[in-house]
Amino acid sequence: MRPACVCVAVALVGACGNQPTKHRRERHQYLLTEKGHDLFAAVTALMHWGDRWEAGPEGGPVVARHRDCGEPVHVELRCAHDHRVFEVEETESGPRPGLAHLSIQRHRERRCSTM
Repeated sequence: MRPACVCVAVALVGACGNQPTKHRRERHQYLLTEKGHDLFAAVTALMHWGDRWEAGPEGGPVVARHRDCGEPVHVELRCAHDHRVFEVEETESGPRPGLAHLSIQRHRERRCSTM
């Protein structure tokens, strides 16, 4: 996907907006919204996945670096107790507290509305 297409896609979900540049009014710059800032870790993780599985031996075309030291950044998963999660087998998924009751209620409402 071309970078311009990515910018448009990100703008459509409200993760960035555009505004005219200060120097040239006919050009626009894209600025991340709060929603866009929250996407940073997910996009960085997907970029690393692509670099590992799809890029050649020279690596991917973009490297995200820490502005202060210049080193590449990476994404880590951590629990609320700050334990690092290394493998998917170290996790488990399930409904959030209170959601199981809500999903049962919605199922009953849908069933009743179709009768």
